[in-house]
Amino acid sequence: MDESIIVSSIIDKLPSSWKDFKKNLKHKKEDISLEQLGNHLRLEEEYRKQDAEKETNVQEKVHMVEEGQSNRTSKKRGKDKDKSQAHDGDTG
Repeated sequence: MDESIIVSSIIDKLPSSWKDFKKNLKHKKEDISLEQLGNHLRLEEEYRKQDAEKETNVQEKVHMVEEGQSNRTSKKRGKDKDKSQAHDGDTG
């Protein structure tokens, strides 16, 4: 069987989540070999893993920062209210 047919059939069997990747491979001007396809697939999979890890880490960090800031802010606001009320009481 011709290698380009094998490469094309492998590309066609990629999951729908890889739609853009499939489109890029199919529209390349030059044919790619099985070895090149394997390299492209490994790289794409690594990029997707890294992106998923980054998204997870960012969401965790953002959540932790929000909690820490909201607690500090609410405590600070309470102190500011107490100070302003004390000043209002002194002048009035």
